Amino acid sequence: MASANEIPPGGEGKITVTVKAVARKQNVRQIVNVQTNDAEHPTTHLTVTANVLVDIEVVPANLLFVEKQTTAQVKLKNYTPVPIELSELNSTNANVKVSLSAQTIPAEGEVVLTGELLPNVPAGVVEGWVKLKSNLKAMPVIEIRVWGNIEK
Repeated sequence: MASANEIPPGGEGKITVTVKAVARKQNVRQIVNVQTNDAEHPTTHLTVTANVLVDIEVVPANLLFVEKQTTAQVKLKNYTPVPIELSELNSTNANVKVSLSAQTIPAEGEVVLTGELLPNVPAGVVEGWVKLKSNLKAMPVIEIRVWGNIEK
């Protein structure tokens, strides 16, 4: 979003760019095209780069059940210098039982979240969410997508 619709000759303006990076530690590079009425430079290309830092990251991002596996895991990585407390772990899919290796992620450490399919899960697509609360102000609820295609 530009700070003004018109910039006088020799003047300057400000362009605000918002980056939505979800909860993933990553480098972002995007091109922003600015259209003007300047006959010599009708379009200006701005390169926006950012090094996105997060307090907590889920790796991989989803709890995936592939082929005939009955368990899947993700790591919750803490990038802060203080422990993160976790609570109220639940799955929105009744056929997926979830557990944590610990209720506290150590400072700059990690814990493992395990999802296990119950024995009588029907064949077909398994989907839902794992939700757990944290004591982080920036991310009080952590949501992890559950997905799989179950063969019998």
